Order: sequence, then C-alpha cells, then structure tokens
Amino acid sequence: TFKGSLFMVAGIVDHETGTRDIRKLGGLMTFLPITATVALLASFSMAGVPLPFLNGFYSKELFFDASLHLEVSGEGIAGFLRSIIPYLAVFGSIFTFVYSMYFFFSSFRGKSNVEQLPKKPHEAPWGMLLSPIILVAAVVVIGLFPHLINQPFIEHAASAVKGMEIHEHHIKFWHGIKAPLIMSLTVVFLGTVLVLSRKVWQPVYNYLPGRLSFNKVYDGMVDRLESYSSILTKGYMNGSLSRYVRLVLAAILVVTFAFMAITGGFTVNTSNLAEITLPEIFVAVLMVCAAVGTIITNNRIAAILILGVVGYGLSMLFVLYRAPDLALTQLIIETVTVALFLLAFYHLPRMRKKQESASTRTLNLIISIGFGALMTMVAISAHSSKYFESIASYFLEKSHSLGGGDNVVNVILVDFRGLDTLFEIVVLGIAAMAIYGLVRLRGKEEEEE
Repeated sequence: TFKGSLFMVAGIVDHETGTRDIRKLGGLMTFLPITATVALLASFSMAGVPLPFLNGFYSKELFFDASLHLEVSGEGIAGFLRSIIPYLAVFGSIFTFVYSMYFFFSSFRGKSNVEQLPKKPHEAPWGMLLSPIILVAAVVVIGLFPHLINQPFIEHAASAVKGMEIHEHHIKFWHGIKAPLIMSLTVVFLGTVLVLSRKVWQPVYNYLPGRLSFNKVYDGMVDRLESYSSILTKGYMNGSLSRYVRLVLAAILVVTFAFMAITGGFTVNTSNLAEITLPEIFVAVLMVCAAVGTIITNNRIAAILILGVVGYGLSMLFVLYRAPDLALTQLIIETVTVALFLLAFYHLPRMRKKQESASTRTLNLIISIGFGALMTMVAISAHSSKYFESIASYFLEKSHSLGGGDNVVNVILVDFRGLDTLFEIVVLGIAAMAIYGLVRLRGKEEEEE
C-alpha cells in the first residue's frame, strides 16, 4: 500500500512539474499540499518509522523477526549466513529509511525551485489523487487495526506458501523491548544520522558510481553480448531459406532426441495394437512410395497428385480400421487440399532441381532421415507411454447416459468437447469468409482491368 502510493505520487510530481529529477525539486508542499500529505504518510511508513498508525512499522518488525528465526540447518557457510542475515536486514533497511526521507524532504520541503521547473506546479486533479489517497488510507487503517488483515490475508497467504495451516501470532504495535524493536530503533537512529549528514558523505557518489557503477558493468556486458551475437548471427544469416530450414530441423532433432534419450522417453509397446493384415501393408507401402515420389518428381502437378495419394491412403487405413467418420473427414480435407494446392501452384514458377554440392546433399539426407525417424519414434512413444489411465472407458460408459447417444465419437464431438468443436467451426467460418473476401476482391480487380 505505501509503495504503490509512492509510485503514484512520483507520477503526480512528474505530471505537475514536468520532471522527475529530484535535484530540481523542492518546496512542493506549498503547491501540492494533498500530494505532500500522501507522500509524508507513505514515505514514513516505507521507512519503518515506529508510529502506531503506519503499517510499514509492522511489516518491518515482522521482517526483522523472521530474519532472527531462519530455518537454516547445518554449520559452516549455512550457519555463517544465518548469523549475518539479521545484520544485512538492518543494513538494507537503513538505506530504505534514507532514500524514503530523501524523497520526501528533498521534493516537498526545503527551498522552492519553481523557476527551474518546466511547468509551474499546482495540485493534481482528483482523478489522479484518488488512487494514492485510497492506498494511504489503507496504510493508516491497517496501522490502527492490523488484526483486520491478519486472519483473512496474512495467515491465508502464509499457509499457501508453507502448504500447511499456520496460526500467526496476534499483530500489535507493542511487543515489549525485544530484538525486532531494537533493530527498528537502530535503523531509525542510524538512518537519521545519515540523512542529517548527507552533505558530508554525498560526494562519494561523484566517484564510486562514476567509475565502479554496476550500471557500467551491466552496459558493458550488454555491449559485448550484442557484439558477439552480431558476429554469430552474421555467420548463418546469409539469406538462404534452405539453410534456415536445415538449422531449425537440426536443432529440433538434436535437442528433442537428447532430451528423450536422457529421460527414457523412447518407448515401444505393441501389446495393445490391432493385428496388421495384407491390405494395411499394401496401403502403407503405397503411401511410402508416394511420399518418396514427391521428392524425385520434377513436375509440380504430378507432385501434388502423388502427395494426394498419401492422404487418400490414410483415408483407406481409417476405413480398414473401422473409422468411417474419420475416413470421410480425411477424404474431404484431402480433396480440398489438393484442389487448393493445384490452384496455388498454378501461379508459382516451374519446379527445377537445385544444384548443390555432395556435402550439402549428404547433410540434407542425414537431417531428413533423422528428423523423420525422430518424429516416428515420438509418435510411437507417445502411443506406447501410458502414464495415466485412459479416458476411453469413461466415454464408452457415459456416452449414452450423459450424452444421449450410442455413437461415441459424435457424442464426444458435440457434448463432451462441444465448446472445442464450436470454436473450431467458428475458426473455419472466419477462414471461409476471409477466402471469400479475397476471391471477391480479385474478381473486382479483374473486372476493372
């Protein structure tokens, strides 16, 4: 709540003054009194100032308490880290206190620098003030009544993280003089000293960030990365589509094969397959011959027709394995596909053999055979690996009672996954309208010509 309101205050200051450069700001409380009040409460809450109406103090106390009770086992480095984390928590919180105070007092207090600002500041409209005011109101309400969020929010979030029921102790302002309070007071004291002595130590920033800045290290790493990546990219980006296809397929082949080999993904199980008869073998051989034929033919029309043999052969396999609805769908799709291919290839240049070196042809052959074999093994392994019980029996049992039909495939399509089918039809309808629009557009252009 306090951090969100401070983000919005920074936006208001930028909007009303024309700058976010804190070195040019100052004395804005006179011009932006409501924004300054929001910034005051939010900044002091973020700094963890021990006031009973600021929720930031509670979060800081709980943070310190958690750093003192870390569940870290072991000695050596683990024990050392466990012992220094409370000190690191205090160290980091001191700087949170410093920049929170710096933000408020440098922006809203002190000498006014209105003449240096791009815009003359005035209070923001209520549309911009409403959101940070709501957040700061939550800061105060939670600060006064922390138990309102403990049960419904904090304990619920903690149990979600831990995976178990957690009963948080009652959150209240005064727990006695204990370690978290001493840590909070240490932060306030040392932070105040640093704020008051800022002019003494601020010149350090003229040297340390300028020469040893993490920004410079990061920028240097990014520049080197861009330089090396440019060299690498220029090594393979030569404008050859065939090279790009080879690289993509080779990368998929190597990564997928290695991953499946390491994880034992390649599995072959033929125990639950249907018996293979001569008709299926004949159709399969025919499909293989047709697939090879598309590679060696030089005639584009012949290549399309031969490719169609593969699709129609698949339809025949569906018929042989008693799936007439799939066979009908495949026949329709294959017929439309062949027709569209013929229409598209009519406008393409004639096919010709590409002259390539023996090494390139060998590489193409290796990648093609390897990728085809990988896809075959992926398909076989996907069918052979049964990590979960099949849902087929559920559909068979519930098709009549829940779907009101005995054709299981139809019931699945229109009932069990009806929304899926509906959106598939919508996609096809949109595609059909797009195709119709293109055809009409082309027809009008031909008429005008």
